[in-house]
Parts: sequence; C-alpha cells; structure tokens
Amino acid sequence: MSAPEIASAIESLGGTIFSSGVSDNSNAGVLVMSSKAELALTILADVALHPAFKEEEIDRLKKQSLDGLRVALQQPGSVASYVMGRVVYGDGEYGHAAGGHARDTAGNSTSGHREILPDLLPGRITQP
Repeated sequence: MSAPEIASAIESLGGTIFSSGVSDNSNAGVLVMSSKAELALTILADVALHPAFKEEEIDRLKKQSLDGLRVALQQPGSVASYVMGRVVYGDGEYGHAAGGHARDTAGNSTSGHREILPDLLPGRITQP
C-alpha cells in the first residue's frame, strides 16, 4: 500500500495512524474505535513489517534534518547541548547529538535503511 492508500484506509475506519522515531526507539500506532481495531491493526502490521522507504521520502527527510542541523548550529543553546552530551556521556550512545551530524545524515539512503532493518527485528521484517 502507498502512503495515501494507507491514510485513506485508516481514515475510512474513522481513525488516525501515526509513527515516530528518535535515536534509541521508535513507535507506530493507530487510533480507532474498538469495533474497527482488527482491520486497523492489520494495516498497522503491514506498515510496520513491510516499510517502503521510498527514495523521495528519504531525500525529503534528509533535507529537513540538514536544515534543522544548520539552524541548530546557529543557536548557542543547541551547541551547548551537543557539547554537554559529549562531556557527560563521552563517546557512548548518548554522547552524540540526538539529531545526528550533517556527515551522517547526508549518507542516509533507501538501500541503507533496507539493509539494517532486518537486524532490528530479526525474522519479522520482509524485504519489499
């Protein structure tokens, strides 16, 4: 299913679908009346287990992230947060900027996401 098809299907059930992700977790869900839960959860399962990762969406998100990083690096408070994380947590997982770095974001690709996804949920994700 395409993104518009997914949105239309959930909206036809009178519900909404959502997802979010940060550096150390991600989530997805639907809000529907309980009488529509089975169909809504079937759609959600398909979205979670068979992600499309369309190149144009990855490119749009990369541009958005890079723009956000450029703005953040102009703000003293953001720069201080980046430095504080490194000072407090060192080179560990939480010692890196939550929004990433420009060099990392620029290298993101559809194929890269497809390659790492099976490692995140072994045996649960199938390739499109």
